[in-house]
Amino acid sequence: MTPQFTETSSHAPAGIAGATARIRAIDLLKLLALAGVVACHSAMETDALCGWAFLWWVRILEMAVVIAIPGFFFASGYVLLGRRENCGYRYVARKCLALIVASFVMGFLIIGWRFFSTDAPWFHAADFANEILCSMFKNGLLSLLWFVGALMMVYLLYPLINRLYLYNKRLFGALLLTCLMLMACFSSAYLLGHREALWYEPDIPQHYRLWIWVGYFCLGGMMKACPSILCVGKWWVILSAAAATLLVNHIGYGQTGVRVFEYVYGSPAAVLLVTSVAAFLLRADLSGGKFRFLDSVGGLFFPAFLLCECALEIVAGYTARLHPAIFLPVNIVAALTLGIAGAWVLTHIRGFSRLLRL
Repeated sequence: MTPQFTETSSHAPAGIAGATARIRAIDLLKLLALAGVVACHSAMETDALCGWAFLWWVRILEMAVVIAIPGFFFASGYVLLGRRENCGYRYVARKCLALIVASFVMGFLIIGWRFFSTDAPWFHAADFANEILCSMFKNGLLSLLWFVGALMMVYLLYPLINRLYLYNKRLFGALLLTCLMLMACFSSAYLLGHREALWYEPDIPQHYRLWIWVGYFCLGGMMKACPSILCVGKWWVILSAAAATLLVNHIGYGQTGVRVFEYVYGSPAAVLLVTSVAAFLLRADLSGGKFRFLDSVGGLFFPAFLLCECALEIVAGYTARLHPAIFLPVNIVAALTLGIAGAWVLTHIRGFSRLLRL
């Protein structure tokens, strides 16, 4: 896939090599986000098998999801904000259609696998469609689809956010600051265990925590507009932010008894972690031939994201009896390989390519 320079920063370095490196950095961020989701879900399977006391590093792998989900919204904001073409509601409608089609394909594969491998019932067409939509906007059998619902809501807001980004930087900055303040308030409520507080985040489904997703989306655009932010892309910043994120989750668990990293997405530590990882990648020199694979893999992220979940469920059925130390890496590598390969096949089927590449 040839990189589309029009989708990148207007502040990209002069010259094709610099622009290519910057696109590859965002594609690499998406790839890391994909690996993070698979690693987190594999770690959750391992934790269910062996418990918290065994393989303590499994919990560290679960932290990968802190970079994964926010990282994709960050990457989307970096790519989309600042466009002057393909930024209206016609474009949004095509994006949402692609999300829905990909979700139905993944849902069909997972439910079909459950039907043939277990005694799970098959759905009638109407029930199947209802289950997909419920998973996207409520709570359904395909829990990962909450991400699709959240992404669609951000896309619906995208034309408005982009106009602010292009023509009213002050209001755009106010929107970003408001989101960051809300994120800090919700994460503080989790840390302090104030369940009675109006803003206690676990009472709000992930689909509708738009202050987080819009916040990271806007952060991606802010980094494109203010290259000086790249100064946080250093190893010691990343490691410090990762340690702080683990600490936040540990304290939150002590206060609430809930050890789920989704509740620390909005913490200042997690925001710094995602921003520093993205900045580190954007500062890196990825223009060499050894990174050329990113030009092809980057556009496969979303179908691969969904297919990896399907692949993970299939692979886990065969690897469940393995020792957890083997179970985890085998699941991660196999799910990533099958997911990316399946996405490549789907996007090379005539008619699917433009629809599924996000």
